[in-house]
Amino acid sequence: MKGRDVILGLLLDMPRTGYDINEMFQTVFSHFFSGGYGMIYPTLKKLEIEGKVRKEIVTQEGKPNKHVFYITQEGEMEFQNYLRSEVQTDVFQSDFLVRLYFGRHVSEDELKGWLKEEKQRIAVLADRLDQTNAKWKNNMSDTQKIAYAFGAEMYKAQMKVVERYLKEDNTHVK
Repeated sequence: MKGRDVILGLLLDMPRTGYDINEMFQTVFSHFFSGGYGMIYPTLKKLEIEGKVRKEIVTQEGKPNKHVFYITQEGEMEFQNYLRSEVQTDVFQSDFLVRLYFGRHVSEDELKGWLKEEKQRIAVLADRLDQTNAKWKNNMSDTQKIAYAFGAEMYKAQMKVVERYLKEDNTHVK
């Protein structure tokens, strides 16, 4: 899966601006795909050059012109090919888990500090996901609800592990 696949899928749903696409990455996709303006606009430009999307410039009074992107038939075909391709194994990276793996090289207090910080990070991410769900749930398809449920359950499981080790007198990782 690449950013272009997600962008084409979003444009298949409806025409969008780069700003609209970024909002989707920062809200709906935030728990399972990372993207921002630095990826979105170069990808849109490349897709436009390739004929996969077309851009319409909408003149706005008192504001900069709005660039609205539409998927083309070629873009739809590429996206359909993506959907029918083999599902790739998830790639997961976690700075927290790498540090935890090497945690035997730091003090017990430092380990506890990492766990407390991770608990706060997870709480913020879970809360953000819940807020996004509350905003979008009435317009979500069944499959989109499943994607949300995966994220919500992932955060609950992570929180459970962190809380279990914070409750113990010793993290048992030394």
